[in-house]
Amino acid sequence: MTDIERQLAISTARDYSARIHRHLIPAFGHLTLTELAPTHIRNWITELALSSKAINNILIPLRNVFADAYQNEVIDRNPFDRIKMLPVQSREADPFSWPEIISVLRHLASASVAVKNYFQFAFATGLRTSELIALTWDDIHLGKSKILVSKARVRGITKQPKTKSGRRVVDLLPMAAAALASQQRIGAETPEVFYDPRCKRSWVNDQALRKVYWYPALREAGIRRRNPYQTRHTYASQLLSNGANPLYVAAQMGHKDWGMIRSVYGKYISETQSL
Repeated sequence: MTDIERQLAISTARDYSARIHRHLIPAFGHLTLTELAPTHIRNWITELALSSKAINNILIPLRNVFADAYQNEVIDRNPFDRIKMLPVQSREADPFSWPEIISVLRHLASASVAVKNYFQFAFATGLRTSELIALTWDDIHLGKSKILVSKARVRGITKQPKTKSGRRVVDLLPMAAAALASQQRIGAETPEVFYDPRCKRSWVNDQALRKVYWYPALREAGIRRRNPYQTRHTYASQLLSNGANPLYVAAQMGHKDWGMIRSVYGKYISETQSL
C-alpha cells in the first residue's frame, strides 16, 4: 500500500484504482512522467463523452502523481500546472411541490411503509443518501428533537463525513419526527434507522431505492421524473421560501458557508432574510 493510499478512505482508494485502470492507463500508460505533456491531456479530454465533473474526477489520481513527483524533484515540470479543472455546474434545484410530496409518499407507502418513511425523512431533513442509509437509532435524540449526522455509507462502507461541517446536528421537523415514529412502530430490524424491507438488512447503496421504489412511485403518481437528490433540494427550498436564515439552512445541510445556498437556491431567498 502506498503513502497516498494510506491517506485515502477505502471507498475513495477503490474509485481511484478503477479510474486508473479504466481510463488513465489506457490513455497515458505508454508515456513516461517526463513525456506526458499538457497537449496529451487536452486531446484526451476533447475525445471524451463525459461530464466535466467525471473528467475532473478521473484526473485526480494523475494530478496527485505529478504533484508528488514534482515535489520530490523526480520531474522538473508539472504538466497539470497548465491544465485547469473543468468548470462544473451545481446540480440544478428542481424541488417537489407539497401536492407532489404527498402524492409520491402515498404511492411509496403502498409498496413499502419502511421506504415511504425513508423518503419522508429525506424530504424533511435534507440528508444526503449516504447519510440516510448510515443513520442509526443511536443518532436520534427525540427528546431534544434533533439528530446527529456523524457518518456516511458509501459502497457498503461506513465512514466519517468528508468535512468538519458535514458532522452536524439537524433539527427534526414534525414531518421527520412522524417518519421516525412510523419506523419505530413497524419495528427496528437493524441498528440503522432505515433498511431494505425485502431482506431486512441495511441498505448498501440507493440503487434499489431508486429503481425498485422511487421511480415507479413517480411514474404511478404521474409526477415528472426527478432523481432522489431532489428531496435535499426540496428541503432547502422549502426552508428558504418560509423565511429561514440562509446560514441556518447551510449549517443544517452540512455546508461550511452559505455560498452553495446562494448559488443553488438564490431564487428562494428573500431580500428581507438576514444573514
